[in-house]
Amino acid sequence: MTRQQFEKLEKYMKSCMEKVRHDTEHIYRVLYTALEIAKFEKNVDKDILIASCLLHDIGKEHELKSSQIRHAKVGAKMARFFLVSNGWNRNKVEDIVHCIESHSHNSDVKPHSIEAKILYDSDKIDNIGAIGISKVLILQGKKDIPLYNLYPNGDFIEDRTDDKQSFIKTYLLHLKEIHKNMYTDYGKKLARERYHTTKIFYDKLLNELNHEYNTGKTELKKVFGEPITEQGKNNYKWLESYLLGKAGVYKDYNENWNWTRFLINKDMFAVLCKDLDGNDILNIKSSPEITNKLRRKYSEIKECSYLNKLHWNSIRLDGYIPESDMKKIIDISYDFQLSLFKDKYSKE
Repeated sequence: MTRQQFEKLEKYMKSCMEKVRHDTEHIYRVLYTALEIAKFEKNVDKDILIASCLLHDIGKEHELKSSQIRHAKVGAKMARFFLVSNGWNRNKVEDIVHCIESHSHNSDVKPHSIEAKILYDSDKIDNIGAIGISKVLILQGKKDIPLYNLYPNGDFIEDRTDDKQSFIKTYLLHLKEIHKNMYTDYGKKLARERYHTTKIFYDKLLNELNHEYNTGKTELKKVFGEPITEQGKNNYKWLESYLLGKAGVYKDYNENWNWTRFLINKDMFAVLCKDLDGNDILNIKSSPEITNKLRRKYSEIKECSYLNKLHWNSIRLDGYIPESDMKKIIDISYDFQLSLFKDKYSKE
């Protein structure tokens, strides 16, 4: 491809995106990422790849006019007409059309050529990490879509089935999983690296929201002199009996560590002890997904400093986690440990 051919494609792309001008920089980021990925792949036709990257979103303006139109499909038709009219080789034209048709996640056409796979990955990578978060927040801000919505009781909603749009819903529906769907090895690497940033932002957001809502509501009640139910350590006297009430659970005491451990078949899933500052804590075991979710939801829950952080959380017992929630956390931990025991037993 010559510089002159590139500039002709570039000019046509910009003419098609007059009403979505902010998306043109997305085009260049996709192109630059695609060229980076291409370095690690064999037999990539750079003419097909570059043309596909430049033209992949030329149907966006039509999609904005009607929700029935898919920009990848109409954009592919537009690209075919433009390229044929400008003397491009017919075989290359159809390869470019395939790339454009298959780049969207909701397209019926899946990428099968290496150029199409690279375009798909590059387009999705631009929606991950700091750039991806910024794009979502800018777009949703223009549409007055909030960061989060609230339940009738005033708690914020962290649920993908929320009937209203929000950043949190977008993360749960799209941003949380997008990095898992790459085609190229290097694309997968870039996606994993960027998702780390996405996840840190989301976890921090939820942690701050939980802290502000939990602490703020309590302080507001104090201002009005309203009664406050302190869910502190004095209200957790039921913990030991609740843990021992589970089938097959027994406890022991480790004098060296000053731990009261709760076990199933010699494997512990909960520990009552003190942290390094002398605060009463409950160390609790669960799956990595649940472990991270609990850390986001409650400011009193942190990663355990001296057990496997992937599976163990530490819960300070001077916080405000309701008794019903604490019991659910214990139930989940017990069920998780029981499932591990059953898996181990079945393999033996």
